[in-house]
Amino acid sequence: MGRVSKIEKYNLSSRVDELLNQGVSYTDIVKILKKEHPEIIELRNLSPMSILRYKDIKMKRKLEDALEEGRDPVDELTKEFRAAIRKILKKTDEVYKESKAILEKAKETENINDQLRAIREVRDSLEQERKNWVALAQYGVRQATNFFNINIKKEQNVKILLLNFTKELCPECRAKVSKLVEEQ
Repeated sequence: MGRVSKIEKYNLSSRVDELLNQGVSYTDIVKILKKEHPEIIELRNLSPMSILRYKDIKMKRKLEDALEEGRDPVDELTKEFRAAIRKILKKTDEVYKESKAILEKAKETENINDQLRAIREVRDSLEQERKNWVALAQYGVRQATNFFNINIKKEQNVKILLLNFTKELCPECRAKVSKLVEEQ
């Protein structure tokens, strides 16, 4: 097993999971943890990247568990990804409708400052939605990478198992099996 994250080391997993489920940003999670636990000196250098790594490690473990239990992690990942897409699409649709209403209201006013404020609100909302889509794409890439790495490990383990098995065979059979394994 690799290094233990600060989050796990100080039993903050449930708190981080709770904040992640609430949709709190990584940056805000870091601020909250530092504020709630000033006595933990190691949290001083906790970063948003630490939260991301914790989340990735947790997902990798989940994928490994699914494989060991005989479940298809690709199906689970696909369902999760589709749910996230639907959620962001719904939010994007809400932002579009809200933006349209804000701009219509701004057209009715004569005050240029109100119009500019409305345009800024719309721009900020659209920028947030763009960030959500980018984050979803990055999440998909990270999860696919985790799954790919797990499959590579499993393949390597099978090859090692076969090579170990060949030690029990006669030299001629061992050579044939070793050659087949190396070709694959």
